[in-house]
Amino acid sequence: HARDSDRDYRVLLPPLKAYACQVESLSKELREKWLQLSADENTVSFIEWCDERVTSFHCGDLYIINCLLHLCYSLTDTNAMLSRGQMHVLSTAQIASLLHKALPDIFPLTTPHTTSPHTSDSEDADKVASWLLPPLPALQQASSDSSRRRIVLDVGSGDGNVTEKLVPLFGQQNIITTEVSRHMVKTLRNKGFVCIEAPELRQEYFSAALGSQTEPHLFDLICCFNVLDRCPKPRSLLESMRDLLQPDGVILIAVVLPFSPFVENGPTWSRLDVDEKLPVAKIA
Repeated sequence: HARDSDRDYRVLLPPLKAYACQVESLSKELREKWLQLSADENTVSFIEWCDERVTSFHCGDLYIINCLLHLCYSLTDTNAMLSRGQMHVLSTAQIASLLHKALPDIFPLTTPHTTSPHTSDSEDADKVASWLLPPLPALQQASSDSSRRRIVLDVGSGDGNVTEKLVPLFGQQNIITTEVSRHMVKTLRNKGFVCIEAPELRQEYFSAALGSQTEPHLFDLICCFNVLDRCPKPRSLLESMRDLLQPDGVILIAVVLPFSPFVENGPTWSRLDVDEKLPVAKIA
C-alpha cells in the first residue's frame, strides 16, 4: 500500500451508487423512513487517519505483535491491547439526523442551529439542537417530559471510538456502555465511560448504575453497532433491548454486510456457531 500525499479521498471513495439503496424496491412505509447518508467530513477524516496509520513507521512491528497475540487472544482482545481496529459507523451529525428522522417531535433540529449530516464532529458541538445537551442540573431538575434527562445505552461498545460520537449529543455522564471483552472494558473505563461487563442485558445491571430500582424502561436511545453478528443469541439481545427501551425511545442498529454471524472463542482462529439465527438473507 503506497501512500500518495496528493490523494483526493473524496475522489477515491466508491461512487454513491455503490452504497445507495434501491428505494423503489422498499415498501411504502420503509420508503417514508429512509434517509440516505453520505461520506461526510468526519468519514473522510477517518479514512485519512487510517491511511496515515497504515503507513506509519511502527506498523510493521505492530503487525508482528498482532499475529503473535492472535495465537492466544481473540481479535477483540488483541485490538484492545494494541489500540487497533478502530471503526467508523456514524458521525455525530448523522446520528442526530437519524434520531430526528425517527422522532422529529422529540429530537428536533431547529434550535439553536440546524445540524447537517455533512458537518464534521468538531463543528457539531456548536450546532446541536436544544434537546441534545442542556445543562445537566436543568436535566436533573426538570419535571416536563420534553426536557428530562435522556439516557443512552451502547451495546458492545468496543474501544469507545464510536461511542464518543454520542458524547456531544447526550453528554458522557448520560451514556452507559457494555462489553464482554475485559480488555475493552478497561479501555472504556479509562476513557471515562460507565461500562458494565456482562454478556446479557439484564435490568438489574443498569438499575444499580442509574439509581432506578423500579423503572423497567430505562433508556431513550439504545445503540447496537456491529454486534448482532458476533453475539451467540442475537434474537434474545433484540428482545432485551426492546424491554429496556422507553416507549418513545429509539434503537439504532448497524450490521456488517454480508451478514456472517459467529462468536469469538479465544484465539482468532477459534470460532463458534451462534445459538440463535436471525432471518437475514446472506447478501454477496
